[in-house]
Amino acid sequence: MAFKIVSQTVTEVEDRDPNLYVQRAEDFLKKRKYTDALHAMDKAIEYSPHNKKNKYIFEKIKVYEAIGINSEAIEFIEKHIYSQYRYLSLEDFYRVLNVLNKNNAKNIKDILSFNQIPVVLITISRASTDTSRDKLIQFAQFFKESQQYTDALECISVIEDKYKEDVDSYLLKAQIFRDKNLYNEAISYYEKAASLPLAKEAVFIEIVHFFLQQKQNNGAIKWIDKGLKKFPNNLELLYLKTELLMKDEKYDVAISVLDSILSYRPSEAKAIYLKGKFMMRWVSISVHINILKRHRN
Repeated sequence: MAFKIVSQTVTEVEDRDPNLYVQRAEDFLKKRKYTDALHAMDKAIEYSPHNKKNKYIFEKIKVYEAIGINSEAIEFIEKHIYSQYRYLSLEDFYRVLNVLNKNNAKNIKDILSFNQIPVVLITISRASTDTSRDKLIQFAQFFKESQQYTDALECISVIEDKYKEDVDSYLLKAQIFRDKNLYNEAISYYEKAASLPLAKEAVFIEIVHFFLQQKQNNGAIKWIDKGLKKFPNNLELLYLKTELLMKDEKYDVAISVLDSILSYRPSEAKAIYLKGKFMMRWVSISVHINILKRHRN
């Protein structure tokens, strides 16, 4: 009896686990099979879930980093640099910039600018590997003091992108706009800084001095009162208030402010001195007013 032979087609099922291809890429790198390593990473990216694409894109950039020089690296990074900046920590993004540098990319500034990434990252990444928030604040302050305002503002935008907006970033923006004589913008950021729970006394004091420099005494008094609402015993704010009250010839109110200081700091020398000085002036003015009244009568 003859057996009937049935033809069968056997197909190989391709593994779609992206991590498998990352492992293969690492193995190829060890063997210096760079083309195969890059091809394996293309597969990893292809098979990765949409919400994890950036993770595997960065893995491929790390392969380029390991290779050193590769003609395709710049084009690949340029295609994905915007999403990588948003996805990566600043420390890892510095690695992306280093790959561009290693491959002698001549237009890194243009690449960053086109993708709305702060160009100042080129400067600060080359100056320091420290990506902490405090280091970025130092860079921003340096640029501000050097009147490199564009770099300072871009540095602050990096802080806000990679960390978050806070008192320091708002205050630095306010100072930059103040120095550029853009007073409305400065006031806007001063207000934002003061509105945050972590705003310290120094924030309110700086705002008060800003208004005094603009000869806006009413604005200064308003911010003194805001500061005292949060820090009722701050001596600098209290003394600033007494000075402004005296300029407005509100001697009785000024003396009451000094009395409030002396109620909890009875030996406060400055308050004692000013109270004596203001009392003498107040008495002198009162006597002068009474003399005028008598002459009129």
